[in-house]
Amino acid sequence: MASTLRALLALTGAAIGTTFAAQLALHLVARRGTLEHDRCADDDAPPGWLALLRAIVRETALSFLAVALWPFGMRDAGAGRGVVLVHDFACSPASFWLLARRLRHAGWAVIVPRLGLWWPDLEAAADRLAIALARARDGAADAGLIVVAHGLGGLATRVVLQRDGRHAGVRLLITLGTAHAGTHALRWLPVGPYRNDVRPGSALLRTIAGAALPAHTDAIAIAPTDDALVVPAAHGLWADACNISVAGSGHFDLLVSERVFGVIAENLAAVPDGALRGHGG
Repeated sequence: MASTLRALLALTGAAIGTTFAAQLALHLVARRGTLEHDRCADDDAPPGWLALLRAIVRETALSFLAVALWPFGMRDAGAGRGVVLVHDFACSPASFWLLARRLRHAGWAVIVPRLGLWWPDLEAAADRLAIALARARDGAADAGLIVVAHGLGGLATRVVLQRDGRHAGVRLLITLGTAHAGTHALRWLPVGPYRNDVRPGSALLRTIAGAALPAHTDAIAIAPTDDALVVPAAHGLWADACNISVAGSGHFDLLVSERVFGVIAENLAAVPDGALRGHGG
């Protein structure tokens, strides 16, 4: 028993160490990329080394937790108008645990489809998402669906909108840390969407960039300035959306940040009267 426990602790320690090393590499590359693409100092300049270390530790804990929770799904629950949460590549519905809980407490019904751990490309993810959205529409009011998508889940949702237009039935799309103009991060990971789809200037990004939002569909892009998976940070902005820049939040931190949830909740409440509100941070 003791040897088994020691082995589990060793494996956990190795996993945490590997995750920390990966986050360190990602943040250093992102910092260099930001400096290369924006040499003028401004209010969104990269944080100091101590703040960077705190961000790396926080993202390490959150990303390790997201991986550890991957086998677990999430039951659709809550009463009221529905919100569909779309998870990122290599993540699962469980990554939305805290955000879903907050939304339910605020009176929203939460739907979190599982799109699979590994997507060969964004088209495949969009195929799965389109099926989930069709099911969600069956129980939705005429007002349309509200979608909150994290990371590459935002690009998969945009593919669905480009394909189906107003028939997708999406009233509002909120993206969290989505590389709308592509990303230079994870160049060493030529798999899934990171092989081609999310690279700046890819054929898929050009296709969805050329497609206007469907009529009666609004979009909000919440783009953190410290997202190590969106390099440079400006690629998290979307010309057709109400862009909200959030300083001090990392990629996974977006899912647990109380400040980000406040922005989401305020805009969800504004959907019926069409008065979408954005706040920089």
